[in-house]
Amino acid sequence: MMIAIVSGIEAIEQRLLFKGKEREDKEYLHMIGVGDGDKVFLLQDPSFKEQKLLHLPITV
Repeated sequence: MMIAIVSGIEAIEQRLLFKGKEREDKEYLHMIGVGDGDKVFLLQDPSFKEQKLLHLPITV
């Protein structure tokens, strides 16, 4: 929830990468070894991004 507020990317749209692997929704970060100073990459699922772009109003 906190990541969604800060990033503007809803939880269902988020993809997290840690140690080069995409992590599953059911995995807790501390259980996969994420610790202080580690880098976790947040990506937006491309299918959601495309869907949002298709629904933008057309402005001229």
